Amino acid sequence: MKITPEPACLGLLLVSLLPTLTGLAGLIYFITALILGVMFLGYGFAVAIQRSSEIARRLLFASLVYLAVLLVVMAFDKAPRNAIAEPTPLTIKSTAIIQIW
Repeated sequence: MKITPEPACLGLLLVSLLPTLTGLAGLIYFITALILGVMFLGYGFAVAIQRSSEIARRLLFASLVYLAVLLVVMAFDKAPRNAIAEPTPLTIKSTAIIQIW
């Protein structure tokens, strides 16, 4: 059975868009996450097509750059305070679960 990185790269792309969809980050973060995620997915496909240590190293380096750039952009592109201040149904449910524990 051959293990390929595409499902993980695709999952990472989808999860990286969640901060914008939940109101924690702004449009600049969304665009950056989308572009970086598609590029990272491209590196994942490159590893699946041509298996070599050089391509795998490029994927590793891309993951380091991806994470660093995404976190910096997230730090500077926070959502407006009103979006964070309003509790969402998800926040209310998670707070209730934490209080039970």
